[in-house]
Amino acid sequence: MADIVDMNQASSPKGHDPLVCHCLNVRQSALDDAIDQHDAASVDELRLKTGAGAGCGSCHLRMERHLQGLSNECGPCSYCTGCNSIKALCACEVA
Repeated sequence: MADIVDMNQASSPKGHDPLVCHCLNVRQSALDDAIDQHDAASVDELRLKTGAGAGCGSCHLRMERHLQGLSNECGPCSYCTGCNSIKALCACEVA
């Protein structure tokens, strides 16, 4: 579990390091680290290395898209530019 703490602390500013897993506060940089440093190649491997996806599971699609080299953002899963939350969950009214 030390991987989770180390990777979550190594994040860029909020606007440049999107939150991928809201349940466990895992950012995209943690996924990148798991892929680059630990050869994670599946959603399950990312979950084991970062904790992402171990909560409600709604981030599994974003994780799969990231593994495929696609943008994490798709439709209602895209991020609000005002608060950086998923637009479907945003309450800041910028979305």
